[in-house]
Amino acid sequence: MANLGHQAKQVISARLGLDGPPLTWRRTAEAAGVSPKRATVIEEFGIRKLRFGEWQRCVDRRLVAVVGTDAVRARELGRRDPFFSVTEDEECAFAWFVNRLVAGGVRASTIHGEQVVAAVRFDAQG
Repeated sequence: MANLGHQAKQVISARLGLDGPPLTWRRTAEAAGVSPKRATVIEEFGIRKLRFGEWQRCVDRRLVAVVGTDAVRARELGRRDPFFSVTEDEECAFAWFVNRLVAGGVRASTIHGEQVVAAVRFDAQG
């Protein structure tokens, strides 16, 4: 997130809970000194900037390599690659991260109450 401005880092960190528990939009906006609507705009801008950077491409490649063709519990990803280590409290934030920032063929979902990351396959018949 080094290429993001101060407010974008602050908003994304607050929403993901990188520096504590994840915050609501209202609390995130208060912490950043902006309106909740402005906080959503700041987050979207920051996400777009992250999605199209080299960092995002690197994370995409790494996550696709770790998941492969499997479905993997989010907390088990760290065993395959320490970069993706998450605690139980961080699983929802990690799912948000995967679904919003990762452009590759991997998505996160909740299955039987657990966050799962899986390769997405597109069936030509489907």
